[in-house]
Amino acid sequence: MIRRRTIIALSAAAVLALGILVGGGAIAVTRTAFGREKIRALVEGELRRAIHGRVYIGRLSGNLLTTVTVDSIEIRDPDGFLFVAAGRVTATYDPRDIIARKIALRDVTMEHPVLQLIRHRSGVWNLQRLFPPARPLVPLDRLPSTVRRLPREATRGFGDYIVIDTVTLHDATVHYSMPWDPDDSTRRAQRDSEITFALHDAREGVSVWAEGLMRTLRWDHVNFASPHVRIVDPDSAGVAFGITHFDADESDPPFRFRAVRGQARIVGDSAFLDLPHLELPGSIASGGGKLWWGQARPLSASLHFVVDSVSLADIAWVYPTLPHTGGGHGVFDMQSDRNPHITAYALSGLDIRTTDSHVRGALTFVVGRPMLAIRDIALRVDPLDMTFIRTLTGKPFPVDWAGQFT
Repeated sequence: MIRRRTIIALSAAAVLALGILVGGGAIAVTRTAFGREKIRALVEGELRRAIHGRVYIGRLSGNLLTTVTVDSIEIRDPDGFLFVAAGRVTATYDPRDIIARKIALRDVTMEHPVLQLIRHRSGVWNLQRLFPPARPLVPLDRLPSTVRRLPREATRGFGDYIVIDTVTLHDATVHYSMPWDPDDSTRRAQRDSEITFALHDAREGVSVWAEGLMRTLRWDHVNFASPHVRIVDPDSAGVAFGITHFDADESDPPFRFRAVRGQARIVGDSAFLDLPHLELPGSIASGGGKLWWGQARPLSASLHFVVDSVSLADIAWVYPTLPHTGGGHGVFDMQSDRNPHITAYALSGLDIRTTDSHVRGALTFVVGRPMLAIRDIALRVDPLDMTFIRTLTGKPFPVDWAGQFT
């Protein structure tokens, strides 16, 4: 018995000594420039095998066992389109997750990242092409029953689990490109006119790609903070993330979002937003709604916001001669038409003061065609100042009228 205990004790000591030597060797390697470069090349090579695209990993720093800082990173899809790039990236992780083929990161900080999401005309996203789901070499029905009963983690692919706890992005850029086509229910001449208008309107973001016409929406100067981001998880549906802070300049509509808080989910071809707090430079609102898309449909929206404080300067882009001064409160609805290129912006419950006038009621602006449409007008303007009328006409009166109607 004593001999057996001695052998066990000596074996444990040997394993412990071996662990110390391996750990010490790993620490020594990670603290030299030569060792870091070897690890960088090893990681880059593994990612190239796991990701169906092109990968570049810059210089590494940190202890590399649980924390890493990368001075730059770039990933491109098989066609050479940029998927993600960033300057300085810092993250912590558990090596056991990597062994389990999980991408589980914590305390991720990125400087000047660029993310480009592309939904091709085939309906396939660039993310799906980069991280295709793992496929067993042998059909499941041909595997022995003992193998079929193995947990799902045993057959997990490297991109099947991507979760980040606490992520912060500084001055990020996000592009979302999707197929764009004119309304096929109109005559050919009208479709040609619609294409020409879209190609020359910078806000539309329509350009010609090898696969056809594509539209790109942009969010620039993004500052984003989230306590948890779920990109891929076999046990949960879709992408989900919390928002503790979000700033961005959107291309269309040209909103400048500030201090946004809430939750977002993306399931299939739909995104659901719940935003209890949203600010524009001069406005404060709360609300949310749904965004959706499809293989043959551009991005569409059904959004509802209660605006506690609105500045006309934030919505004056709808029409060139709308007043840029004044404000009030109301309700804002954004609804895509059956023709997804057309969007209605409905304003209701308005109580706004501008250009010495007081406007109450509702109206709807319809944009997406060369000419603005205004419908569902139910307004009371009292007083109505001549300054308001002159601003809407966009030019001086033939006679210098002044004063108010009450």
